[in-house]
Amino acid sequence: MKYLCWRSLVVVGLLAGPRPGSAQTLGQALNATNGTWRTGGDAPWYVDTSTLHNGMGSIRSGTIAAGQQSWAEVGFSGPAHVNCAGRGNVSIVFNTDLCHAFGPSGGITLGDSWSLQQLAFGGASNVVRFTHNGTGTAWLDELQIVPDTNTPFIVMPPNDQLAYTGDTTDNSATFQVVATGAQPLNYYWFKDGTLLQDGGRISGSGTSTLQLGDIVTSDAGTYSVLVSNVWGTALCGFATQGNTFQQCGTGARLFVGTIFVFPVITGFLSNGQFQLQFPAPAAGQETQVLASTNLTDWGVVMTATNGSNLLNFTEPVSPGNHFYRLRQQPVTTPAGVGDN
Repeated sequence: MKYLCWRSLVVVGLLAGPRPGSAQTLGQALNATNGTWRTGGDAPWYVDTSTLHNGMGSIRSGTIAAGQQSWAEVGFSGPAHVNCAGRGNVSIVFNTDLCHAFGPSGGITLGDSWSLQQLAFGGASNVVRFTHNGTGTAWLDELQIVPDTNTPFIVMPPNDQLAYTGDTTDNSATFQVVATGAQPLNYYWFKDGTLLQDGGRISGSGTSTLQLGDIVTSDAGTYSVLVSNVWGTALCGFATQGNTFQQCGTGARLFVGTIFVFPVITGFLSNGQFQLQFPAPAAGQETQVLASTNLTDWGVVMTATNGSNLLNFTEPVSPGNHFYRLRQQPVTTPAGVGDN
């Protein structure tokens, strides 16, 4: 299952009104007047009263040549399900303010006979576009936009976290997910595909907030969450096929670094520097020198990535006593995750 979301939409085309000679708009022909319809491309879609699925009216793609396209799209508020019947070669693309739509997307060949497709959207503002490319003709009919406040939707997935071993500072991690849907919602958290349960250093495994304490190196990994109720299931971080579940992202990752509370001073150099020794980092791994005047508030005063286990350090010229510790960042840490 794949889906594509884009953040901005520039509408180029004609208003979704009736074809000359037809009294129906696109929304009226599809029985979907609770959405805002637009059409465009090289040729607009229009109302067709001869090729029908429900005996009232349908819309069909414009006449185009190879390399051209004809599209129709509808904007609507969510959460909602979109049910429709279609026929022909149609590509379905989503645009939702949360990028959390699920259902069939990409190139879809609906075939020569009418087939039903179902989409679901958890965003507050959503757009679904139906695009016909190249030769032939495509139709849509009997499209319904059904508000849905019952099915679970993940509206805010958990974020990546950075924690450290070796000290009581920054040695915990919290993952939080925000979901909508009919209560009660059930939460299940997983690490690398294994179900987590409360106990020891783990709490909140059955809630929207998972907490890990006294971080150890083996805690690093990918954390996923499943949210369910009697109406359905939403997933974050699971690979699924088809459109049975909402699939939201690839899960949140925990990166684990190390703090050395008492780095070894191996000597003082003639230029006023002193030399700190610590376990050798991996190639390219960043080592940071942290300084504090109160053992509570720590700031980075030097970084190095030379791969050595010896670091020459010059004490900052400022009044007051200073305390120092070393911190090794995880080998791989995406920009913007954790402290800098």
